[in-house]
This record gives sequence, structure tokens and C-alpha cells, in this order.
Amino acid sequence: MALIEMEQIRKSYKMADENLEVLKGISLTIEQGDYVAIMGPSGSGKSTLMHILGCLDVPSSGHYFLSGQDIAGLSESKLASIRRKQIGFVFQSFNLLAALNALENVALPLLYQGVSPGEQRERATEALNQVGLGERLHHRPSQLSGGQQQRVAIARAIVTKPPVILADEPTGNLDSHAGQEVLGIFSRLHEAGQTVIMITHDTQVAHHANRIIQILDGNIVSSQEVTHV
Repeated sequence: MALIEMEQIRKSYKMADENLEVLKGISLTIEQGDYVAIMGPSGSGKSTLMHILGCLDVPSSGHYFLSGQDIAGLSESKLASIRRKQIGFVFQSFNLLAALNALENVALPLLYQGVSPGEQRERATEALNQVGLGERLHHRPSQLSGGQQQRVAIARAIVTKPPVILADEPTGNLDSHAGQEVLGIFSRLHEAGQTVIMITHDTQVAHHANRIIQILDGNIVSSQEVTHV
């Protein structure tokens, strides 16, 4: 069974007196351990697709199976539970809490899951070591570079050991060096068996993935494997 399976996903929004159809029958499959980049220009529907993949929104019609469960008709409370347990998010803007240090930011998802304080510290420390920030546990976001903040965000995404990491333009606010460091972390996570889905408009970034899905005008127009030499 595929980790993610979408069947004829459509999404429409009511705009004044008409319906704006953003996704027009998306069907795709993502296996456990895949590293997939979803590409498309502004207005292509890739952000809407990301929101549905991340259980931040539901489709107007069609089926979305995540770990065998059809997400399409679930309530917001059930979607929130799935987000906490099954999806690790990495956003372009980092979304770290300024008042918390790196360790506290990374431990936050575990707090919401009711994990004991001791285990929170242990697992958050392990995740920060995994992204090369073991020496920055007690630094607040303002004391970290942009690349370091994004690595904290990745540690926060992986600390719950979710089946899926969903990264939205993860290098968009970074210089080229920091961006390459972040992409290196995603590659290592993938090599360790993590499923990674990355939303990007950057062709060079997309080619770090193993498969590139192109979306245009609400439709998938191509899906190609990437060969790494």
C-alpha cells in the first residue's frame, strides 16, 4: 500500500458569483521513502495541493489516502490530530517562536503529544544533533543565522518521527550556501528512509529529489524520475 494516494482530487473556491477551480482532478501516488519535488509557477495550484497533502485543507471532491486512511471527509479536530502525528512541516519562514530557544522550539510538538519533559529534552537534543546544531541548543532564533533557524525547523519537523516531511520552499529565504546545507539534510533523511515532499519553484532545488512532479493550471503535466550521478 502506498503511503500517499490521491484519486481525482479537485478543489474549488467560491469567488463572488462563480466557482474558481484550482485543482482539476489530481491523481498521484507517493511511496514510503520517496523524495518528491512538486514544481509549478505561481497560480499553478501547487500551494493548494500542498495544503491538502498536509491536511491543512480538504478537497472539494476525490479521495486522499494517507497511510491507508481516507482524509477527504474528516473533521478539523481529526485533521489536526493527523497533522501532529503523521506530518512534519518545514516552512519558508521557519515559524520559530522567538521567546523559546532551539531546544524548546524543537520540543514543542512533543509537548502537545503529552511526552514527558525528560523525554522531550532527550528527543529534541537528538534531533538538533541530527541537523548539526548540538552546540546551539540554548540559542534563541535571534541568535541564529537563517540557515541555522531552518535547521532548527527541520529538527522540529522530525522530532516526532512522522511518516512524511512536507517542506514548502525550504530554501526560499536562504543564501546559496545555507540552502545547500538544508538540501543536504533532506537528502540524508531520505537516505535513512524518510519520505520527503518538497514544494518549490526552483529547478535546481527540485533536482535534489528523486522524482519531480510538474503542476500547471491545476493539473499534473509531468512526473519524471531524477538520476543522480
